[in-house]
Amino acid sequence: MNLFCAAVKKVRKEVDAVVVSIHWGQEVGYDYPVNPPEKEQVELGHKLIDAGVSCVIGTQSHGLGPVERYKNGIIFYSLGDFVFAGRHSAAHRTSMLVRLSLSENGVESYTLIPVNINPLEVKYSPEILGKKSGEAVINRVLAERDDKYADYYSEDNKIQAAK
Repeated sequence: MNLFCAAVKKVRKEVDAVVVSIHWGQEVGYDYPVNPPEKEQVELGHKLIDAGVSCVIGTQSHGLGPVERYKNGIIFYSLGDFVFAGRHSAAHRTSMLVRLSLSENGVESYTLIPVNINPLEVKYSPEILGKKSGEAVINRVLAERDDKYADYYSEDNKIQAAK
């Protein structure tokens, strides 16, 4: 852990923002759509942000994990799969894309874009979920919306995305 943080502190002086993608956590082993992060993941995510990381992107679990705003950064414990045919459980039918704006101050804005990845329905071509289904996915992973959160389904966000 200290080696990661030392590397972040060294590179942080040379860049506007640091994003870390890390392979961590347990694979989804049951049909639950959001795995809680392990204690070690939370500790490492927080230490990385304390060292200067703006965004931590977790992979490995094959299912969605929670999203946590911590200080001026953000932790995606698991974005889930994007195109995957290994399982057909509810935990593997949805995933997320993230639109993220970072600066030297950390997270400026973020948008969660839920997608259907069920190969039986979308034939390995992820599709953005409609508002009702998409908001249900967002509500499972994002406990609190802060002033940096931009709702994908709002009219204001659609106007901004089109520019």
